[in-house]
Amino acid sequence: MRTVWKYVLGDDMDRALNVTLSAPRIVFVGLDPASDRPAVWIEHIEDGTANVAVALTAIGTGWVTPDHSSHVGSVIQGPFVWHIYARYSRAVGAS
Repeated sequence: MRTVWKYVLGDDMDRALNVTLSAPRIVFVGLDPASDRPAVWIEHIEDGTANVAVALTAIGTGWVTPDHSSHVGSVIQGPFVWHIYARYSRAVGAS
């Protein structure tokens, strides 16, 4: 079964979030209406075979981009623009 889940990025400076999913596909990037923080909505398969680690990072304009990551969207939060990057890798222990 495919479902879409929201992942709110953390409050720390690099705003990193790491999740392990099966066949992830980012469908939307925006502000979470509940917390007013950058969030990413990801569609994935819920079948117990999560094997892709996804690292999401928000960086400010002019910051160095994360290595081996792809830009997936940008979010305006008040006077700030956060650029969201995703890095995909095989999860530890996945076959």
